[in-house]
Amino acid sequence: VLAAAYQALYQDGDVRSTRAQVSAAIEGLRDADGPAGTRTGTEEVLHRLVVLLLAISQYSGDRAVWESTRSLLASTGGPATDRARLYGDTWSDVNRHGAGRAEQL
Repeated sequence: VLAAAYQALYQDGDVRSTRAQVSAAIEGLRDADGPAGTRTGTEEVLHRLVVLLLAISQYSGDRAVWESTRSLLASTGGPATDRARLYGDTWSDVNRHGAGRAEQL
């Protein structure tokens, strides 16, 4: 999923269907049996998917896309998404979400 999504976004410029594909992959990892990170490599894959979803959201420039992304991130939890939330808060609307993030950098 990652390789195909990277190619679709960065080579083909496909924001809409790439977002759907990456969101579905994140939901699949979120809904898999067991806590996040219990399967080998799951946490790293989740982190890469989340960062890619953040990039997609940034390229979309659409507030509704950002809200959907934030909702999905909130539903996943875990260390991989904690780190990615920092990215999202500094990449998105810094005035709304970036307060206090400078200290974490």
